[in-house]
Amino acid sequence: MKRGMTIITGANGQVGSHLARHYAGSGEPLLLLYHKEVQRIAELDGLDGVLLQSCDLCSFEETRKALDSASQKLTAVPARLIHTAAVRSSDAKTLAESDPLVFNQVLGSNLVMAYNILRNCLPGMIANQFGRVVIFGSNVALTGLKNGAAYSAAKAALVNLVK
Repeated sequence: MKRGMTIITGANGQVGSHLARHYAGSGEPLLLLYHKEVQRIAELDGLDGVLLQSCDLCSFEETRKALDSASQKLTAVPARLIHTAAVRSSDAKTLAESDPLVFNQVLGSNLVMAYNILRNCLPGMIANQFGRVVIFGSNVALTGLKNGAAYSAAKAALVNLVK
């Protein structure tokens, strides 16, 4: 079995950065994927076995390239995935008042990001006969969200994607 790495998406977010700091001391290879901002995890850059990588998870190819590059640099394959990346509704309106472009962007982005990271990690996990996946959801998958239908619909879809 090849050496496995832990991957955290949304690593600069509130939950992702907390997990990143926790796993950075584990001694296992760690890939921290962030979109644009890095201030919450900047202190982890340069630690032994830790790689920070900017990645647009909405792009299948960019996600693939980030994982391939990390596998080479860390000499490890995906073994543990913690997916915390999410796009929230920016309009905070009811469904009746919502902007169709914002709805499509929020719903689509959340689903595509999860698909892209899973689709790029799972073949290696299967080949290595080991893998663990945690996809962060939200209680709004069950309760709905009056002013964020796209976000709550996306979280409900993630539940079924994982199943």
